Amino acid sequence: MAQALNDIDKTVFSATLGSTQWNNSTIVKKLEAGEINDFKQTGKKNLLTIGSPGIVATLTRLNLADEYYFSIQPTIAGHGHVRLFDTIKLDARQPLKFIDATPLKSGVIILHYEKVY
Repeated sequence: MAQALNDIDKTVFSATLGSTQWNNSTIVKKLEAGEINDFKQTGKKNLLTIGSPGIVATLTRLNLADEYYFSIQPTIAGHGHVRLFDTIKLDARQPLKFIDATPLKSGVIILHYEKVY
């Protein structure tokens, strides 16, 4: 997995990062709807976000996310306050259609949902 991530082209969204040592990476200071729509028009369908609930929240708020994969971790958090959808402030509910569930050997379950239009 690490080699595959290292080899592919990556866009790093960061308002503060000035440079990166990660191979094949481009830093973008602000997530723009036009850039994401341009990405979708290239025929590339999958935009994977890792470790950034803020990016997922922004994509949802801008109506740019078509599918969601949620991982259910076999852990109960002891503390913390960051939740994915706490900051989105959507105007209306966005129903999702269940597509699939994949249990992993680790006990993690990956849930796949599609946005209902």
